[in-house]
Amino acid sequence: MSETVKAIQEGRHLKAALSIDEVAFEIGVCRDGIYTAIKESRLRAVKHGRRTLVLLTDLEEYLRRLPVLHLGPAPASEATS
Repeated sequence: MSETVKAIQEGRHLKAALSIDEVAFEIGVCRDGIYTAIKESRLRAVKHGRRTLVLLTDLEEYLRRLPVLHLGPAPASEATS
């Protein structure tokens, strides 16, 4: 969970919504990736004038719905002669 989300939950209100650039920075994804998630309806965004904003609650929900990474056991090394 990002520091911004934690701050809001703890009552240290910073922001209720983030710009696309802020979302991309917070989760380490490029802007195009954020816009793709919005276009595919995986991430909800709202408009305020010309600005596109993502509510922190929507960002948390998006992150919660991402697939979980399951790594299998490491392949055994083959002994070479």
